[in-house]
Amino acid sequence: MSNTDFRYGWYLVGKKLFIDVYTSGLTSEEISATVDEVDACKLTITVKGKKHLLDLCGAVSDPCINIRPSKAEIALQVSSKVAFTHLLKSEEVAAKRHDKAEKYRSMDVAGEDDAPSDLMAVIRNIYQNGSDETKRAMLKSYQESCGTVLSTNWAEVGAGPVAPQLPE
Repeated sequence: MSNTDFRYGWYLVGKKLFIDVYTSGLTSEEISATVDEVDACKLTITVKGKKHLLDLCGAVSDPCINIRPSKAEIALQVSSKVAFTHLLKSEEVAAKRHDKAEKYRSMDVAGEDDAPSDLMAVIRNIYQNGSDETKRAMLKSYQESCGTVLSTNWAEVGAGPVAPQLPE
């Protein structure tokens, strides 16, 4: 995937961003534009099978392509409040956002297969089957220790504040 090795120009009219791709003789099958689902600032333009990634300085949506004899005009709805003084972000910022988007995509995929762990089932069982004092002790110890202590002994927990116990 290349970044900007094709000729293009752009202009903004109200809430519409227009990107002109200067390649003559294009058909509607030879060009496409898609906005990334995770990061609406990323626009992928495919021209004659070659993909070009543009990291725009603001979020866009609804790409619409109009083919003309000497160019293809891509109209996009601007969905962010960024004033487009320039079209693309710097390469460094673009790389960071891309890495962040990839990280979240992989997290989404990894989270789909997660099943409840055995430890969570044990804790849930203790809480559901415990007495009111046990439930109170579990809640108080967990909240006051910032999630580092989980006790079922109300006599111990009710005597005073529960201090956080960080792992060694």
